[in-house]
Amino acid sequence: MQRRVRKHPREAHDVLNTRDTERTDALERANEDLKAAQAELQRRWQYLAEAQRLSHSGTFGWKVSSGELVWSDETYRILGFARETHPTLDLVFDRIHPDDLEEMQQLKDRAAQNGIDLDVEHRVLLPDDSIRYIHVVAHAGRDNSGNLEYMGVVTDITERKRAEKERQALSHNLQESKAWLEEAQRVAHVGYWVWDLETNRVIFSDETYRIYGRTPQEGPFDLAIVRERIHPEDRERVFQTANEAIRTGTRADCEHRIVRPNGEIRTIHSLGDLKKDASGRPYQMFGTTQDITERKHAEEKIKNSEARLRQVIDTIPTLAWCNFADGPNEFLNKRWHEFTGLSPEESHGWGWQVAFHPDDIPPLMEKWGELLVSGEPGEIEARLRRHDGVFRWFLIRVEPLRDETGNILRWYGTSTDIESLKQTEGTLREDEREVRRSRFYLSEGERLAHMGSWASSGLGIRWSDDLGIYWSDEVYKIYGLDPKSGPPNLEQYLALIHPHDRGSMAATLKAMHEQRCGCDVTKRIVRPDGEVRYVRCVGVPAVEDGVFKGFHGTTMDVTEHELLTQELRREQAYLAEAQRLTHAGSWASNLVTRQVFHSSDENNRLYGFDVSGYPNPFELHYSSILAEDEPALTTKLENAIRAGADFDVEYRIRRADGAIRFLRGIGHHNPAQEFGEYSGITMDITDQKHAEMEREKLRQLEADLAHTNRVNMMGELAAALAHEIKQPIAASITSANALRRWLAHDPPDLERVRAAAIRIEQDANRAADVINSLQSFYKRGTPVQRQIVDVQNIIGEMAVLLETEAARQFVAIRTEIDEDTPNLLVDRVQVQQVFMNLMLNAIEAMKDTGGELTIKSRVNPEGWLLVSIGDTGVGLPVDWTEEIFDAFHSTKPQGTGMGLTITRSIVESYGGRVWATNNQGRGATFYFTLPGKVEAPA
Repeated sequence: MQRRVRKHPREAHDVLNTRDTERTDALERANEDLKAAQAELQRRWQYLAEAQRLSHSGTFGWKVSSGELVWSDETYRILGFARETHPTLDLVFDRIHPDDLEEMQQLKDRAAQNGIDLDVEHRVLLPDDSIRYIHVVAHAGRDNSGNLEYMGVVTDITERKRAEKERQALSHNLQESKAWLEEAQRVAHVGYWVWDLETNRVIFSDETYRIYGRTPQEGPFDLAIVRERIHPEDRERVFQTANEAIRTGTRADCEHRIVRPNGEIRTIHSLGDLKKDASGRPYQMFGTTQDITERKHAEEKIKNSEARLRQVIDTIPTLAWCNFADGPNEFLNKRWHEFTGLSPEESHGWGWQVAFHPDDIPPLMEKWGELLVSGEPGEIEARLRRHDGVFRWFLIRVEPLRDETGNILRWYGTSTDIESLKQTEGTLREDEREVRRSRFYLSEGERLAHMGSWASSGLGIRWSDDLGIYWSDEVYKIYGLDPKSGPPNLEQYLALIHPHDRGSMAATLKAMHEQRCGCDVTKRIVRPDGEVRYVRCVGVPAVEDGVFKGFHGTTMDVTEHELLTQELRREQAYLAEAQRLTHAGSWASNLVTRQVFHSSDENNRLYGFDVSGYPNPFELHYSSILAEDEPALTTKLENAIRAGADFDVEYRIRRADGAIRFLRGIGHHNPAQEFGEYSGITMDITDQKHAEMEREKLRQLEADLAHTNRVNMMGELAAALAHEIKQPIAASITSANALRRWLAHDPPDLERVRAAAIRIEQDANRAADVINSLQSFYKRGTPVQRQIVDVQNIIGEMAVLLETEAARQFVAIRTEIDEDTPNLLVDRVQVQQVFMNLMLNAIEAMKDTGGELTIKSRVNPEGWLLVSIGDTGVGLPVDWTEEIFDAFHSTKPQGTGMGLTITRSIVESYGGRVWATNNQGRGATFYFTLPGKVEAPA
């Protein structure tokens, strides 16, 4: 008993130790699971926060009874609050735009009373006076205590709103531009026209109608109407000019008169340019027409007054001259000729250049070219050679002379001697050179960087206050302003800011003025010429000895950078749209860890899922694969992963709505990526699969139709087939009778008996061959049982089979088979049917007249077999060489119209071609080719 007492405490102690160890292990395992779950939860929260940041959408919760609000980080950012701020409804409504406040207050009250769902857009006004548009969607529900609460999403839609306004503004501008164009045509008396060279139809603009004295009408009209309105004396010259332009491909340029319906004669100037198609053939001429009647009248008046004006110009003591509108000289006054010693003949046209210093001619001609393009007055300094060879400096001024419509008729100019002034300027030039060099270096640096500098003694708040005391040339260039006008005042500067950015820029200037703080802003400007540019301005306060002196800073043109950023956004939108249109979604995933890095919207739509609420869309997608396709698909993916290779798989899925879809997945593995990491696309090929099924049904129908056609031919060949079979049978009967007679002799004539038996065997084999050939030809089957076929043998078989039918129609069959005619890998019955169809057609064409059927075969230069079957019959209708191959198109009253259709289908199924032509004499010839993958004859 004492031993048992000592033994029991030891056993109890061991049991307790074992239980403590098991509990400790269980607690450690539970702790590890808890840590893993917390890490997974943290990772999912990070994904959710990143998704909200990228989509500019935040979440919120509102308990109506207590007023408690819960916001995500993105909601704080959208509403402009610091993360430490405790959210309340009062703070929210303080941010609502005053114009939207009353409506939102009413909506809040209705929501608190009725528990309605929310879907509303409104504006918020942030502390920096910027305005954001937000979209709020919330669902009403009840918590565990039955209290009303809301859960919803807040989305920043400011960029979308701005884009909508920009599109509306663009549409309005386009309408205005169209109206301005029409008004410009009316004011300038310039209209346009379009001449279709193929139909000779002409389209006029409204102004062109008015120029021709007609009422504007819709739609094109015939060229003959235009021809009638051209003055009879100019009509032939106008159309010669147009035809020459069409022939040479040059611009048509012509002045001519027209006669309006009321008899009034007007002079017009027409220009026309050709439009050509891809082959270079002109198909349209587009041009303009300008009414120059008043200009021509003005020119006549000017010519009459110019003679009197020249007399006056010759008397003035200044070098004066007149040039034509396009540049060459027309007249130089007497003083000019006396100074240079050049005669009028030597200086006429462009000859006046010899009077100038050789170094001054290039800049002089460049300036003259600029004036001709701009049409503006101008001046330039150049050295002019006196008659004794001495060069003197002259200031040359030029002014254009215009008619009532603004067109330049002449250029008038004067040349003033400034030799003394140039000598005085020479003493100052050297001092200024160093200053100019320094300015040039600074200006060139700013030009290359598209960055200018500026300085201001302050930023006023009144419209008339000056905005700066200094702007560099590059700043003027960025804003499209003339440096001569100096820096703009506040009103002028804000007028340059894009209307959508003007309010925020005004607030920035006000803050800089009141708080003496710097700025770094990017905004849009609208140059005086209407061009919109993106500009970044950086300004800092200037302080000396603690005293505020003003601001200085830089202005940089960042248009290209901003447009590139916008283009990248557009490209992303285009990619998404392209995937939607092509039903191809993109994805990136690790197929081993089953982690999804990217799944496009279209990829999710293909599977019929909204994956926004699923933690792991991989499992969701994979579980939709049909059970019968999953094993094979899994095997292919595992093999590709092990080999680090790409894959291309097809499989079926069952979508949430029960629809079965065929998908094709293509995955690419980059060796630089992690093991099992793939990117690829998923395509919906359901329509393609259905089309393949339909094509298979069509192929079976074609085979059935071909068999039916062969059976139908049996009726036409019944007499010939009966003759072919009866002939060897009758010969066999005759030989059998002879054999009996030779056996009845005493003794039997065994030699003659043996000869008769041989003849019986030959005739029986002949009949069997005909029957076997017919059985194979009319046997029902699919046309894909390809074998090596001797074409020469088939031609011989068909000639023998149709010999009796041809003889009945007095048609002789002749063959011309080249020795190198190859054996083909084809379906024998199909090729037999092609020859049968074409040979029967040829015999049918000669049934009333008789003739010759010729079969030829050879290998063409491309290595293909070319076969022709010609007849001397009635030939084909001229316009029916293609239609005869259409289904149900027949020239025979009893024909089905399917023989040639089946022939073309068979030939084209091997990649060949079939066609027909009329012979030069009588009859027609049918040709067909079979591809060059042939086997040479043994």
